Amino acid sequence: PPSRFRRWIADGRMVAERHAGVLDKSFSHATRDDARLLRIADRVAVALISIKTEVGNRPAALDHYVVPVTEASDLDDFMTDTGTTFSDYLDRLEARVLRMEDRLKPDTATSELASVLGVAAGTPVLSINRVAFAREDRPLFLCRRAIVASAADYQVVIE
Repeated sequence: PPSRFRRWIADGRMVAERHAGVLDKSFSHATRDDARLLRIADRVAVALISIKTEVGNRPAALDHYVVPVTEASDLDDFMTDTGTTFSDYLDRLEARVLRMEDRLKPDTATSELASVLGVAAGTPVLSINRVAFAREDRPLFLCRRAIVASAADYQVVIE
């Protein structure tokens, strides 16, 4: 049976979705907006990961993960291409995620997002900002997701 975290991933994502691949991964510093959402200081070191997902072999969503380096120590293998996948890393976070905050809003695809997702600029998208927290309300990661509206099927299950 799927773990609690895998159910959350499945429930928060589109039906029959698959990762099309990691587009980018790097280390940087938190922007002011990311720091505010993650409740961390500006310019804290973070890992940045961008992942494109597909539904029926068509690009449908783009995820931008921001992971504070203090929470990313076991992310080193993934970031240095030694065989660990981002899904493996997310699985390791399972026991640490105690709560999540999602903010959803309608939006339109920028020209940059449109080119990645293969849609026209201005196409309706559903924007989701998800922050996952551990004990003592410590932020584990921020995921900014843009889903092509015609592919969106968002469901939340609270157990």
